[in-house]
Amino acid sequence: MLQPFLARNPNVALGWANLGIAYYAREEFDLAVESFQKALYLSPELSNIRIYLADALNKKGRFEDAIASLELAHDQGYSTPELLNILIKNYLHKKEFNVARQILQEMQHNFNDHILTKITSSCYNRDIGNLNQALMEINSVGTNASYDYDIFFIKSTIYSLLGNIEEKVKCLRYCLYINPNDGIAATNLTNSLLKLGCIEKAKMIGKITPEYGKLLHDIKKELGLDEKLEQMDLSEPDKEKDERLLLLYRLLIYGKSCPFGITELLQSWIEPIQQELKDTYDSMNLFRRIKLRFPKRNNCPLPMLFTGIRFCFAGRFDLAEILWKESLEEWPYIPDFSFGLGLVYKEMLQADQSNKFIQISTKNGFDKNDIKNTSIVLLCSCCLERPI
Repeated sequence: MLQPFLARNPNVALGWANLGIAYYAREEFDLAVESFQKALYLSPELSNIRIYLADALNKKGRFEDAIASLELAHDQGYSTPELLNILIKNYLHKKEFNVARQILQEMQHNFNDHILTKITSSCYNRDIGNLNQALMEINSVGTNASYDYDIFFIKSTIYSLLGNIEEKVKCLRYCLYINPNDGIAATNLTNSLLKLGCIEKAKMIGKITPEYGKLLHDIKKELGLDEKLEQMDLSEPDKEKDERLLLLYRLLIYGKSCPFGITELLQSWIEPIQQELKDTYDSMNLFRRIKLRFPKRNNCPLPMLFTGIRFCFAGRFDLAEILWKESLEEWPYIPDFSFGLGLVYKEMLQADQSNKFIQISTKNGFDKNDIKNTSIVLLCSCCLERPI
């Protein structure tokens, strides 16, 4: 009905808006985006359509454009708990805490009784390090069928930062009760059970995660799961479910010729890392601390690469950024660190920085289509020695 109507009346903004909603319902997101943009070109004041546009852009992976659309809606006076929640999460992700606090204050003033206000405030306090306040706020929410998954997942992240793995496990189990096929919760639960030494339970949960490509190769090996990273043909783009696996694959290649050994690296993964996740570091502090954990090979780049990957899988891209920037200063000839920084800035939604470091890695010999080629890389002396 809408298409012939708009052919006759192409300047009706609400017609394009409704057509965009129809395309969205059919999961034709490119056409939905195009229709919403036409509607907003004709009537820029349609703030609610910017929300639809942002959602369609998210489906296309155009996250920065989606956030820009939400910011425009907010600037035009459109304000709902859902919109403010998304904006605050975005600013927290980018570590723009002052902006996040300002919008949270607006949210508390306008929607103080809404459940999302308490949930969002808990996330804010968690991310600025007020963990006890964050836990108190999320506990005050109680239970709510619409938000239970978010509530318990946020609780799990707070307990993780507090170092309370037992409570984290309880929360993640409830998340999986709500959504038994959720790969992210299953991954976090698998890793937590491993830290508690519950190997058999970790095996059972770990079987949920291969579809999501989230478990580290050595963890899969430890659990006896079927997927073998060495057998993956990473040169095919459709196999690259998670670019962090590219770095892990390179690490394993380096490790085969390094007497430092993958065994010690695996042990370092199994060791709890709550302290690193809780503390605040400047670059030298974190870099030196990691070096001190590997006194026999404190001039080897592999612990830095591995620990940064571990931070990425834990969602602490800020720590990976600090560590890899210092590592790149120490070992500028190893392109894996610049590639890793490109991934970190991609996760932080800093596109310019991401492109900059990806280009540096390519210039220095990191080729995603020839991931096994490490001949261009000069590792330190310990990695060039062959084990006896």
